Amino acid sequence: MPHCGRALYNNVLWANWDRLERILVVGNGFTDFCDDLSPAKQKQTFECLRQCCDAGWVAEKPLVVDQGHPARLALHSTSIHSFSAPVTPRPPEPLLDQADGELVQLLTNLTVYS
Repeated sequence: MPHCGRALYNNVLWANWDRLERILVVGNGFTDFCDDLSPAKQKQTFECLRQCCDAGWVAEKPLVVDQGHPARLALHSTSIHSFSAPVTPRPPEPLLDQADGELVQLLTNLTVYS
């Protein structure tokens, strides 16, 4: 999921909250995502990301790309994330903040199979 917005990462965490220990996420570093958000924004829109970072439920291993590799610039902040099982109930469904700039379109009639 490199270069995806915070909302997508947060939604993946929310949808898999009860089985986080069984997934891996390859994408942007969560630490950077959490560090540059205001506490109010984290609580309202990105609660799953915040809880994973604050509670230490995510292990983030930066992807190492050789200095001369052509993909180095594209993957400079990519990490592999693994998770511990959360010890709190699933947070409320994330709010979609259309002013955030990361939300492209609200999808309706989406069926999720588990």
